[in-house]
Amino acid sequence: MLIEIYLFSANFTLLQLGASMAWMSPVMVKLRDVNQTVLPHPLTHDQMSWILSISAIVDLFGLHNHAI
Repeated sequence: MLIEIYLFSANFTLLQLGASMAWMSPVMVKLRDVNQTVLPHPLTHDQMSWILSISAIVDLFGLHNHAI
């Protein structure tokens, strides 16, 4: 039973990492476009880098909870 819990935890962490990276790709394009962004202003290159970096680091530690 314990091995199944370890396997589930490892697989779920990788699933979260993949989901966050797949979500980021199309959304970042829209957040940079003036006509499509839901933000007050489009994201800069530096802001996008921070969002992607922090998301990846948090996902590696399994701390990020996605509502999938």
